[in-house]
Amino acid sequence: MRRARLASLLVSFLATTDVRAGARADALGGAASLCATEPRLFEANPALLGTRRPLELRLFDTSAFAMNDSYSLRDYQRWNGAAWSEADKAQILGRINDEEFNCAARGSGLAPELYLGRWGVGFRTVAAARGALPREWVELALYGNAPGRTYTLDGADAAAILYSELAGASARPLWRDPTPDASHLLRSADLGLRLSLLRGWRLAEIETASGSLRTTIDAVEGNAIVQSRTAEGGTGVALDLGLSANLRSDWTVGLEARRLPGWIWWHQRPERHRSTVTADSLTLEDAGEDDLIDSRTDSRAIATFRGALAPSLRLAVSRRHLRWTFEGDLERAWSNSAETNRTPRLALGARFLADEHLEWRTGITVGGVERVALAAGVGVRIRSVGFDLALQSVGSAHVFEQRGVGAALAVSLFP
Repeated sequence: MRRARLASLLVSFLATTDVRAGARADALGGAASLCATEPRLFEANPALLGTRRPLELRLFDTSAFAMNDSYSLRDYQRWNGAAWSEADKAQILGRINDEEFNCAARGSGLAPELYLGRWGVGFRTVAAARGALPREWVELALYGNAPGRTYTLDGADAAAILYSELAGASARPLWRDPTPDASHLLRSADLGLRLSLLRGWRLAEIETASGSLRTTIDAVEGNAIVQSRTAEGGTGVALDLGLSANLRSDWTVGLEARRLPGWIWWHQRPERHRSTVTADSLTLEDAGEDDLIDSRTDSRAIATFRGALAPSLRLAVSRRHLRWTFEGDLERAWSNSAETNRTPRLALGARFLADEHLEWRTGITVGGVERVALAAGVGVRIRSVGFDLALQSVGSAHVFEQRGVGAALAVSLFP
């Protein structure tokens, strides 16, 4: 019981311390950078606005996504509330394939978004969180203080953010082929820009995590330290640039740089927290004592600080063939954040236009925090109203083998 108490306190200590936006993008597994027929302000390359288009109003678009990289719904049903045998513990630990356990959640709500000509404006609110816990600390929670082990905290990471974004985008033609000919490779090229004003509502992130616990047959000693910072309000700005080129045979290529730059200056109640858990020469003689470990958190106000939104680069290629449109997006974020993971991410999507009222969509994502995710969705247009629906599954298409799920819904008007 004492060992279980020690491990659970340490895990609780840690626990307390690439937003895609839109139903269309989610249904394509995120491969929507070159969705040229109906570009979206927050999910598509801004250069696609280089072609004039009629008035469109997206009334709302909401999406939610949650996942982990180790456990499925079936695992949860099997082990939640059950008495774990040694075999169960071995399977639980064995589900963590890498050196750490990762989890993430995202949600966004957009209303409204307006397009006219080569311009687009929109507003959305985004919530995102991500966490990583070293595998050996999960082992500590399962087995207690096994003799002769050292448990290090290096690699623990977590971040969460809530912010709103008011964005405007426009594009201008760079080049048009004056004498269109089938032998010409380049038909047109456009450059787009998206400028966002940001309002941060909440931020919490681990800055550093260090320390270790050392165990012997009759003692535990060491300490774990986590330094984090929080804030309850801020303002900022972000800039995205996009370039697209239309080639012969209905090919399109695009390059997009996001959050270049992207900052929020957090000035409302910025604080730094230092949380410490210490076990100082804990021995078997202490078994009757109530205070097996010492844990405390010290907080202090700090000056306004600038939080950078992780920049990313996305390369996309698409091709239309009859009623089909295929697209592949390769994206890389340059740092981990609440929204992004620096592991490269490849998204492949396909759309089939059944008729002028119905479009089927599907996609797959490889890499990123999801590793492997499947997606499917549909777009329906009834007179001047359009509906988009998307579903996502991480790890498996089987409902009980999923390690994460996502859903999105959007409604648009075409006056």
